[in-house]
Amino acid sequence: MESNPPSSLPATSLIPPSPPVATTVPVCAKYLDNPHNVAHFTVDPPPLSTGDLSSLLPSLQALLAEVVCGEEISAPPTAITAGLSNELLLVPCRSGRKFLIRIQPECDDAEHAIAAHLSSVGCGPTYFGRFANGRVEEFYDGTTTLVPADLCGRRYRRRVAEAMGGFHVLLFPAAAMGPPGTGERIWDRVEAWLGRAATGGDVLSVVRAAWADVRSGLWEPPEL
Repeated sequence: MESNPPSSLPATSLIPPSPPVATTVPVCAKYLDNPHNVAHFTVDPPPLSTGDLSSLLPSLQALLAEVVCGEEISAPPTAITAGLSNELLLVPCRSGRKFLIRIQPECDDAEHAIAAHLSSVGCGPTYFGRFANGRVEEFYDGTTTLVPADLCGRRYRRRVAEAMGGFHVLLFPAAAMGPPGTGERIWDRVEAWLGRAATGGDVLSVVRAAWADVRSGLWEPPEL
């Protein structure tokens, strides 16, 4: 699962609290933080290499009119290249707000449930709504994408660790974080990723072995 974009940090805070959406953006409540209500839209962008995404304006305007009521697009979308497997489109609106359209060739209910839950508790971008092959999210303006050297440097490493600690004590929906072996759940996905990584060298093999040791204990709810 990817974030928005995967390694972006705002200038003043690691995870900025989402603004009170009800007062800043006219939102269709049936989609806000609701991964189960899917808007009947599909966004099929042309190859991003063409650079011309103006053909998407009608479909994106209809999508925003449904999911984020009252917003009118002010210019053609632009592609964001920070995504690993998703296609990310930045859509500016006349209100001055910008929305991230995340197009996902492969996406499951578990990922949407996690993204919506993080939004609902103020630890992730606002989840405005889901459509057939993606979702509409809040865009963090004024952010900088970190590189691995930044994550190890003194400027950010403590804040990254504190933020990760905050994530680790959150309780997530059971539908997304079910026990291993029950279908497409986050534990099964981590297991699959580590299986692919095991051929990448000794370090990754050690990581996989460590995961095997802690895997069963991760399903136990934290003691609060």
